[in-house]
Amino acid sequence: MDDDTATRQAVLDLASIVLAQEAPEELAVLDETSRHYFDHPEAATTRPDVDRPDVDRPDVDTSVALALLAPVALAIAKPVIDYLTKLAGEALRDAVAPRVQQWVNRVLKKKDAPAEAAKGDPPAALTAEQAREVRRIAYERALALGVKDPRAGVLADAVAGGVVVAS
Repeated sequence: MDDDTATRQAVLDLASIVLAQEAPEELAVLDETSRHYFDHPEAATTRPDVDRPDVDRPDVDTSVALALLAPVALAIAKPVIDYLTKLAGEALRDAVAPRVQQWVNRVLKKKDAPAEAAKGDPPAALTAEQAREVRRIAYERALALGVKDPRAGVLADAVAGGVVVAS
C-alpha cells in the first residue's frame, strides 16, 4: 500500500467512526462519497448557493448543514490524519535515530560502528547505483559551492570512496 492509499484508507476509517456515531445511515454511501471527495475535495464540501462568499442572499441561511455529513466527516478527517501522520513520523524518527546513525557509521566504515547489523536492519552496503548517486550528489554540491573541475570530481570520488559498496 503506497502512502496515498494508506492515507486515504485512514481518512476513510476515521470518517467511518464519526458517521457510525453521528449518521450511521450514511455508512452505506461512504465509499462512493469518499471517491468523489478524494477526486474533488473542495467540491465535495461546497454548496454553491450557500458557501460562495460572492452570494449575498438574505433568504439563504449560511448555517445550513450540507445535505450529507459524510463529505464533512471526510474533510475533517483528512487534516486530522495528516497531523497524526506527522506525529507518528516524528516519534519514529526519534525512536530510530540511534539505529540510523549506527547504519550510517557502518556504511562510512567508522571504526566505532557495530561490526554487525542489528536484526532487521538493512544491509550496511550501498549498491553500485546508490554509490554512483552518492558521487553525483557530492559532485553537484561541490560545483554549486564553486569548486572547479577537476577538484570537484576528486572530492566526489573521495566521498564515494568513503562508503561501503556491496560486492
